[in-house]
Amino acid sequence: MPVVSDDGPLRVLDALAGPGPVAVTDHRRPVPAHLPAGLEHAPPGTWLVALTSGSTAAPRAVCRTAASWLAGVEPFARLTGTARGTRVLVPGPLSSTLFLHAAWHARQVGGRPLTEPLTTSRPWDVVHVVPHLLRRLLDEPGLDLSGRTAVVAGAALPPALAARARERGLRVVAYYGAAELSFVAAGEPAASGALPLFPRVVVRVRDGEVWVRSPYLALGYLPGSAPGPMRRDSDGWVSVGDRGSVGADGRLTVLGRGNAVVQTGGATVLVADVEAALRQLPGVADAVVVGVPHPALGAVVAAVVEAGPGAPDLPGLRQAAAAALAAPQRPRRWLLVDALPRTPGGKVDRAATAALLGTPPV
Repeated sequence: MPVVSDDGPLRVLDALAGPGPVAVTDHRRPVPAHLPAGLEHAPPGTWLVALTSGSTAAPRAVCRTAASWLAGVEPFARLTGTARGTRVLVPGPLSSTLFLHAAWHARQVGGRPLTEPLTTSRPWDVVHVVPHLLRRLLDEPGLDLSGRTAVVAGAALPPALAARARERGLRVVAYYGAAELSFVAAGEPAASGALPLFPRVVVRVRDGEVWVRSPYLALGYLPGSAPGPMRRDSDGWVSVGDRGSVGADGRLTVLGRGNAVVQTGGATVLVADVEAALRQLPGVADAVVVGVPHPALGAVVAAVVEAGPGAPDLPGLRQAAAAALAAPQRPRRWLLVDALPRTPGGKVDRAATAALLGTPPV
């Protein structure tokens, strides 16, 4: 069965035990029209067609070989402490590559993948979450988390959230990757959020952009798929456009997608920089920054902020942001929300968030 819906997790995992190609779809969304026919023309060696979350545009169909995932099984098992008998909670849909890999990996090493909601009462040893779900987990009253491990990916992990998890006795492992790259950096994050490179990964930063060589890279996109950011040079280096830097200790800091900028009054503002600063403010659970049109400045920075416990009112938020950001970076428009729109996999739906401002982003 080349196209498998994520409403049958065991059926999905059984399908991946074969030679492929297998595409895993979200049962809440229509199957992309190009998918069934496109599988017939997938690149040679395609085993999995992973559909991206579609947080900013139509989902892309990424083609992967079995070898690209099998190569990471042992190092990821060591990193996360997953072994035979480990109970691995996977609280998201298997149409999300993050959760699909978590369940598949647990089965590969003889663990017990539990594809259940985060609020399950069944005991678990390792849980795979995005930062939004980690926050929900920590908000569960009376839950004993000591001696357990949370594997966090899919978005930047705010240092304050990681510290809060550790205070509860939860070991935190984070990783950075992409559907096109698989693992790039992974481990226990430094206070700055920087991560050590995953084994057998080599990174170069060219003009601020992260380029990767590793055995974990995808083949490319399925014919007929929406275009994606993956670029490959003649020497086998691949980039998806993320910005970052490598420190003297060899750790990678990822700063976000390089093309996400707002041109305002002659200044170029990097969205990732503003979002990172806003997430550090007390009471800010998450934030999305976009540019909205302005008749004189071309565009201004706008922020949609998810309020957390102890969040300040709007004047207080403006004051805190003014102290943390340079003048061009400071949002001119604000919207406070109880919860940001999210994809089924738990990532922020940036397109839906921008729509809350009522003005097309620029």
